[in-house]
Amino acid sequence: MRTVLRARVRGFTLMEMMLVMLILTLLVGAIFGIVRGTVELADDMTVEQARESRLRGFADYCERLFRTLPAGAVVRHELENRGGRYLSQLVFENVPSGVGGSGVDPRNRVVLQTEEAVDGYLRMVLTVVPLTQDASEPVKLTLLEGVATCEWEFHDPVTDQWVSIWNKGAGKGLLAAPRDLSPPVPGADVPPSDPGVKRPELVKLKLKMGVGGERQFAFWTPPARGR
Repeated sequence: MRTVLRARVRGFTLMEMMLVMLILTLLVGAIFGIVRGTVELADDMTVEQARESRLRGFADYCERLFRTLPAGAVVRHELENRGGRYLSQLVFENVPSGVGGSGVDPRNRVVLQTEEAVDGYLRMVLTVVPLTQDASEPVKLTLLEGVATCEWEFHDPVTDQWVSIWNKGAGKGLLAAPRDLSPPVPGADVPPSDPGVKRPELVKLKLKMGVGGERQFAFWTPPARGR
């Protein structure tokens, strides 16, 4: 007689099935973590690029504003203490706004000021107040949000020092009346509207966005008198 040996078919045990399920769970979790991390990184990069774009646009606007100051324009900067936190107000009088249709008229008061936001950061707000007789309503825009610190410094050519207060008392707030509403004559030698005011030759901005590092920008201004 022949003895036929049949291979004994053996199935998976419960322990082996549980081990396989555990390995599959770990693999799926690892893959999901990688995908989620990639998506979050892409979102963070998109947010950072948007923040950098707005910051660059703000710096370009400030550079254009300082570079194209008319001969009779007045620049002043003051600080206000709000519970131990200083808010800045940078005011330009008799300047083109560069915002909307009011940019064609040089008689505007342009104000760049920091305001406290509900999230604890600051926001940079631009306010344009037309100074003509048929003046329209002021234009107010939020240019930057999530600002941690904002410092303006002005180089005084007389003392060769950097100061944070410039032309204090040349006017108070947005409602202060301008010294001279007459537009400057092109090519004329027009001094500033108030002989007591000074024109900074160099302006420096120190800005820190959120938890990022500090950024610095420098702006040059034309002489107060026409060339």
